[in-house]
Amino acid sequence: MRVLQVHARYRWRGGEETTVDNDAEVLRNGGHQVFQHFADNPVAVIPSLRSLAVAPYNPTSRGRVERLAIDNDVDVIHVHNTWFSLSPSVFAAGEAAQVPVVATVHNYRLACAQGNLLRDGSICTLCLGGSPLPGIRYRCYRGSSVLSGLNAAVARGSLRLGLWHRLAAVIVPSRFTAEMLVKAGIAEESIVVRPNTAPDPGPRTSAAADSDQILFVGRLAAEKGLHLLLEAWSVTRPALRLVVVGDGPDRSDLEHIAPAGVQFLGWQSPQAVRRLMLESRAMAFPSIWFEACPLVIIEAQAAGLPVFGHRIGAVTEMLEPQGESSIVGQPSLETWHSALDVLGRDDLISNLSARARDNYEERYHPAVALKSLEVIYDSVVSR
Repeated sequence: MRVLQVHARYRWRGGEETTVDNDAEVLRNGGHQVFQHFADNPVAVIPSLRSLAVAPYNPTSRGRVERLAIDNDVDVIHVHNTWFSLSPSVFAAGEAAQVPVVATVHNYRLACAQGNLLRDGSICTLCLGGSPLPGIRYRCYRGSSVLSGLNAAVARGSLRLGLWHRLAAVIVPSRFTAEMLVKAGIAEESIVVRPNTAPDPGPRTSAAADSDQILFVGRLAAEKGLHLLLEAWSVTRPALRLVVVGDGPDRSDLEHIAPAGVQFLGWQSPQAVRRLMLESRAMAFPSIWFEACPLVIIEAQAAGLPVFGHRIGAVTEMLEPQGESSIVGQPSLETWHSALDVLGRDDLISNLSARARDNYEERYHPAVALKSLEVIYDSVVSR
């Protein structure tokens, strides 16, 4: 099959870019041809204003995608992020080329100016299924009421213009994300749940229970909840080591409250992160927002690394097959006090490690990801 991937890249590389790359690798390894059309949002003021002016509907972007689909004789167009240079106009690009278009939704931008249902570091659903006015009033996108309004206009306008109805399928990475999108206005019958994937790092060289290293991997920002873990660690003082991987705006504050012995490694390469996962005891995932399908959990489970996280968002459905004992409850210091006690039990860690790897092989392995994409593509092409 010949597939055209379409994606507007973010200024700073994140999980969506990795997901696009992972899917491309999965398809190519499966014998399919992948063509890519990536757009970069401009940084300078004047070009940004020009792109923002046509963000609701960019006929130039639509024309480019149509032409690429025709020139490369593709069977399906797979759209990822469209904000803001591409615009939802690319959903209609398959009409002239007579090619079905599917889109993967990675965030909540249809219902939230910021795209993550967060405001001031806490979950906010004021705009979900209702008016976007709260997001404009609170200037949720880049602290600007104008940009927040434009964001809302693009999202709501694409729904009113019926652009989402032109998609052959709307792919989401979790059941939780599907529920949020239905509330935002996407037709439930068009949604297909297909989790993200991550490469197989290979077997562990030692058992998880033989390690005393607990790993945190993520952006050092309030919504990732590391402050809860550090405060609980300061009180509980487990006979374990905590290693923090990542960088972000809160790093200096988090290092200040961290107890002695906690190691901050900063940003690490994907290869280094995989190595750390393969040699660690467990991974703490204290995120406090509605994560859609975090890749870091999939990568950890691939390494047979038990993940401990909150009963919130898609994290719950990702951790349930691994074991209920790894779902620590709602975000609070008390839940992490209890979780840190559990982390010291070798028998439990060994069991969770095996179940984490089994969950990866059953739900997130590249072979599973390839099959799910082929099923979706075959379904829309044969209509």
